[in-house]
Amino acid sequence: MASTVCATAEEAHICTTAYPEGIRATPPQNAVLNDGGTPSLAADMNTAWRDRSTLRVRFLNGTPAQHQQVRDVAPQWSDHCALQFEFVDDGDAEIRVGFKWGGDTGSWSALGKFALDRSQDQPTMNFGWLDERVILHEFGHAIGMIHEHLRTDIPFQWNEPAVFNYYKSLTPPWSEAKIRSNVLDAYDHSHVNAGRFDPQSIMAYPIPNRFTIGDYQIPFNNKLSAEDKRFAGRVYPKKHHRLGDAAWDNQFHDITGCRGKLYIIENGDVYEVNPANGKERVLPLGTKFNVGQVALASSDTHLYIVENGNLHSIDPAANPLQVKIVGPTNAWKIGPLSMAYGNGEVFIVENRKLYAVSLSQNNYRQVGTANWEGVTSMTYFGGSLYVYENDKLRKVNPGTGTYEVVGQSDWLVTPDTPSLASTNREVVVLENGYLHALDVSTGRHETIGDRIWTEAPIRAATLGNHVYIIENEKLYRAGGFE
Repeated sequence: MASTVCATAEEAHICTTAYPEGIRATPPQNAVLNDGGTPSLAADMNTAWRDRSTLRVRFLNGTPAQHQQVRDVAPQWSDHCALQFEFVDDGDAEIRVGFKWGGDTGSWSALGKFALDRSQDQPTMNFGWLDERVILHEFGHAIGMIHEHLRTDIPFQWNEPAVFNYYKSLTPPWSEAKIRSNVLDAYDHSHVNAGRFDPQSIMAYPIPNRFTIGDYQIPFNNKLSAEDKRFAGRVYPKKHHRLGDAAWDNQFHDITGCRGKLYIIENGDVYEVNPANGKERVLPLGTKFNVGQVALASSDTHLYIVENGNLHSIDPAANPLQVKIVGPTNAWKIGPLSMAYGNGEVFIVENRKLYAVSLSQNNYRQVGTANWEGVTSMTYFGGSLYVYENDKLRKVNPGTGTYEVVGQSDWLVTPDTPSLASTNREVVVLENGYLHALDVSTGRHETIGDRIWTEAPIRAATLGNHVYIIENEKLYRAGGFE
C-alpha cells in the first residue's frame, strides 16, 4: 500500500510516502502536474478514483467530536469536483479513518486507490493530531493528490546539508535513503505533465528558509487554495451538460463565442444560442453562408465569417443587423481554410499561407513565409497564434510568422479534425476524443476527464472560462472548466 505519513517535525511537517514495491522507483506513468497559465498542485493519475463518483468513509475509532470535525471539513474537496464522500457506520469503505490507531501519533493517508491494498479492518488514514489543515491535506492524498515538494519544477534549490542535518536529528533519526525518497527525490518529469508550482496549495508543506539555497520558504497553508479547488475539478470533472435539444447535423461548419452567446453556422444560417439553456434562433441576416469553404471566428464584439472568398463582419448586437465585407474581395477561396481573431486582426490560412487582415485599416499582409500544409484549427492567446498543423501544435509570432512547436511532439488527428480554442487563462485542445488544457508557458497539458468526445462532427468554442463542444450533433458545456 502507498501511504503518506506526516512527521511531527516542528519546522517542516513533511509527510513520508510509502509506495508498494517498485512504484516509487518507477514514477507513475499517468501522473499529471497541471495547469494552464496558473500555478497548480499535483495528482498521481494512477491512483485517482476515476471509476467511481462516491467514496465511502468509515471511522475505526475516535470520539463523536472527532468524527464530526472530519465530516465537516473533508467535503470541502467535494464542493469543487464530482467526487463525493459518504460517511458510513458499517460495511466496506474505501477510506477507513483511525485516530492514533495502534498508538501511531503520525498523520497519514493512503494515496488514492492504493487504499484498496489494505484489508477492511485496517485504516487507510490516520490522524495523530486533528485540525482543518491536516484533514484537508490527508483527504487530498486520499483522492490522489501528491506533495508539491516532490515535483521536479520546484522554484528553489534544496540546501541538502541542512535537510540531512535536521531529519537525522529526529527521534528516531531518518536514514539518508528515507530523506531522499520523501523530501529530495522528485518524480521523473518524463512521466508527468505539469503546470507551475503552487506554494499556496494545501498539499505544499511548510519549508523553512534554511532548507533552501537563497531566499525561499513556504508558509503553513491552512486552506484549499484557488488552484486546489480548480484542480480537483480537473481530476474529477463535473458531468458535461447538454444544452438544448437541437441536432446540429445539417451542413454544420463551426462554432464560436461572442457577446456572451454562442454562434453556430449550420446549413448556411448563423444561429445564436443562449449558453444557459441552449435556446437558439437564426440571425435575420438576409443571406446564407454556404458557398465554398466556410470558416468562423469572433472578437469580443463581432463575428467574422469567411465564405465565397470574402471575409464578412457582423455585430450580432446591432439593430438592424448588417453584414460587411472586410479586406480584399474574392481573396479567400483555396483551402483548407482556418481562421482566428487577435488584437484587431483576423488571421486566415489560405492556400498554405498565413495572412492577417487589419480591421482598422481594411488591408491585409502575409505573415511570414512558411507553407502551412495541414492546418486544421487556430486560436489566439496571450499575444500569439496557436496553429494545429500536421499533428503538431505550433506557437506563431503574429508579427513575423516565426514559430515553435508547443507541447508534445505529436497529437493525433482521429476520429475527427482536432479543434483549438482559448479561455481567458489557457489554450484548449480537443483531440482524439480527449479534452486537454495546455499551459503555454511550459508546454505541458492536463487531460480533462475521460475519452468521451469521439463522435464526429466535433468542434470546440469558449466563452470566458467555459468550454462548449459540438459532438455527434449535440451541443454540450464541458465539465472541468467551472
